[in-house]
Amino acid sequence: MGDAGLSISIVIPTFNAGRAFGTVLHRVMGQGRAPLEIVCLDRGSIDGTRHIVSQFPLARFVEIAEPAGAPTWNRAMDEARGDVV
Repeated sequence: MGDAGLSISIVIPTFNAGRAFGTVLHRVMGQGRAPLEIVCLDRGSIDGTRHIVSQFPLARFVEIAEPAGAPTWNRAMDEARGDVV
């Protein structure tokens, strides 16, 4: 069996990424194979990042309080639903 049947979750931590984050999401969606989801982990952005994420149907905004590093990635694994992260 190839990887054609595997679903993909893409996890992107962010904080006040603003318009640049919209560009990132467009580029992710422009890849050859669409992911099941894009999980955007955010530590309290105040620059409209949440609104930018809401414009992408496959993207999900998750607000986190955990510090960067291992706790963030542990949360990412909990949130992701794909076969491959």
